[in-house]
This record gives sequence, structure tokens and C-alpha cells, in this order.
Amino acid sequence: APKAPSNGTLITPARPLDSFTVARRDSDPYTLSDLRAHWTMVLPVGSRCGPTCQQRLYDTRQIHDALGEDRIRVCRIVLASDGRRTQGLAALLDQHPRLTVLEQPSDGPLARQFPEAAAGTVFLVDPHGNLMMRFAPDVEADGMLDDLEHLLKVSRIG
Repeated sequence: APKAPSNGTLITPARPLDSFTVARRDSDPYTLSDLRAHWTMVLPVGSRCGPTCQQRLYDTRQIHDALGEDRIRVCRIVLASDGRRTQGLAALLDQHPRLTVLEQPSDGPLARQFPEAAAGTVFLVDPHGNLMMRFAPDVEADGMLDDLEHLLKVSRIG
């Protein structure tokens, strides 16, 4: 039998995300259908991206790059209260060209669907729009990469 991913925490049962729309300045609104068809790493950061957040952005970028040709199956999202102007985030955006930044207060229709968690927690949403895994701040990038590679290998979706 295939081994279950062991570094992150499975959210069981997986929770289908409710429909949402997040306005974006430079492009169409972001909706649940935009999440579908990809695996998505989501980093909620609130109103400030401090050292833990900055490290997690770096980690998720390195993981994304390490996936090689599978990287097209995976997206990265930051949920930030002040969007691209979020303290500590704005200066980093040039280093993260493929990062989607969504502006949403923590009680907004998308952000409130992610459980309260310690700063630096990364959530994984599957290509069906289900919240299915959480990586605590102490799960290192290598462990996240192992789990993601495993899921991409056994999954026919995304």
C-alpha cells in the first residue's frame, strides 16, 4: 500500500472550500474555480509578513522550483490583509514572481475558511478545491516537498 504523507497533518475529512470571490487590482477576481485544476499551497499572513512568513515564502518558492516539470501542477497563494502593501511582504515580491497575493481580511470569505493556526502554517488545497493538509511552522521545506511529491505521484488530478 502507498505510504501516507508523513510530514504534514492530513485534514480529515478534507474540507471543501465554500465559493468565494476576491477582487484583484490588476486582473480578474480570484474565485474557487481558479483554485481548481492545481494543487495550491496557501500561506495566510494577516497584516504583517515577519521573519517566519518570509522564511515560509522562501520555502514554498524552493519547493515549487524543486518540483521540476511538475511545478505547473502547483500554485502558491499568500492571503494578506493589505495585499501587496502588507508590511514585510511588499519588498519581497520581486523575488516571488509566480506568487499570487490575495488581499483579504482574516474574516473575509476565503481567509475565514482556513483554521486558526500559528504564523508560518502552510495549507494545501487539492485540485478539487478541498482543504486537505496543513504544514505546521516546524515542518521543514524538505518534509513539505516529500509530501507534495508523493501526492503528485499518486494523484491523477491537477
